[in-house]
Amino acid sequence: MTKTVLAKLVCACLAAMFGLASVHGASAYTIKTLYAFCSEDNCADGWIPWDVTMDQAGVLYGATAAGGLAGEQGYGLIYAYDPAAGHYSVLYDFCSQPSCADGANPQPGRMIMDVNGNLYGMTNSGGAHGSGGNDGKGVVFELMRSHHRWREKILYSFCALAGCADGSGPQKTGLTYAGAASGAPYDGTSPLYGTTESGGANGHGGVFQLKRHGQQWSESVIYSFCAQAGCADGAWPSSAPTMDAQGNLYGMLDFGISPPFLDGAIFGLTPHHRHWNETILHAFCQQPPNCQDGSAPLGSLTLDGVGNLFGTVQVGGTNNQGAVFKLVPNGANSQYSVLHSFVGQDGAHPDTDLTMDATGNLVGTTFAQGANATGSNGGTVFQLNGSLQTLYDFCGQANCSDGSNPNSGLFMDAAGNLYGTTTNGGPNGRGELYELSP
Repeated sequence: MTKTVLAKLVCACLAAMFGLASVHGASAYTIKTLYAFCSEDNCADGWIPWDVTMDQAGVLYGATAAGGLAGEQGYGLIYAYDPAAGHYSVLYDFCSQPSCADGANPQPGRMIMDVNGNLYGMTNSGGAHGSGGNDGKGVVFELMRSHHRWREKILYSFCALAGCADGSGPQKTGLTYAGAASGAPYDGTSPLYGTTESGGANGHGGVFQLKRHGQQWSESVIYSFCAQAGCADGAWPSSAPTMDAQGNLYGMLDFGISPPFLDGAIFGLTPHHRHWNETILHAFCQQPPNCQDGSAPLGSLTLDGVGNLFGTVQVGGTNNQGAVFKLVPNGANSQYSVLHSFVGQDGAHPDTDLTMDATGNLVGTTFAQGANATGSNGGTVFQLNGSLQTLYDFCGQANCSDGSNPNSGLFMDAAGNLYGTTTNGGPNGRGELYELSP
């Protein structure tokens, strides 16, 4: 079991501990289940779905951590869903090659799409450097359109170097590139950046760069964490990186720089000639009691038009049920503030990326609680701009047939409709792909 999936199960347990009585509140948005996972025998259509993206034709693309041709405990897949046609299709099943050399088990993160409609992402395991099965250390892949089929190309298999000095086991499988924050599609040739939770020169994870040379790609670790005594620079990345207009990278870590350490931190990387300089911008859990500034970050950072960063923490905050924060990056003098602390009735334990609309509103999800929470089931979709508004409370229908425990960030289309996935609930009880409309 991966650390990310374990974290979600912990969140579910926390939701059960602090669960509210069932209250079927009104929602500001209307939900539509686009696809219920595990609709096919043995979950051949996948389950445990992650974030989705959309092409110019309105077709949605996503990955699942499990399921596929190998059955319910399979190695995950990539799918497409066409809302106009109501059609779901599997584009690629992982572990289709011997010893899972093509990768296995994608983890949370949104695949990126280039100008030609090709998809790029990472898997947590599989690849060329395992001893068999899915025990490889993960891959970076490209899924290319080829006439009426899709073809996978491995751009890099991790742990190619001794001691996995090139990185190992990405837990957030998102990638970034110059211009990503503006919404520009990937050009297919610029460098790609990502993180690995372990490996690197010091065995505590790193940030890597992939460069294209003709039809080949080369990987280099631009920063290995725990390079300083006592890991004063942090360790174990818990988010995909975010790049600003100046080419600086930002991300979050499981391991901070001061006691109690495991509450995490926010870091920045600045390019300087051929090197990158790292700075800890904020260490979490510095405001007692109960980490009122937040603890345990597990989503990527969102950048606004002037360079401010926004994100979520799973626990901590005023009520110890998670929070949304803002950080104005300025090296060691960065300004950090909590924008909202969840109370349970409005959701709890957010652990995914935020999305910002054209007017600066933030939208996101909480994994648990909400007005309709029953035991470990629940979760919300929220909007934040000065104050928090709940756009949808999951489990508003019998047996949570409208979904439960959203586990992805949200994709917003030009009309303001929101798309995401849930871990549980839905018509089959195994999660769903959903659309929320104003």
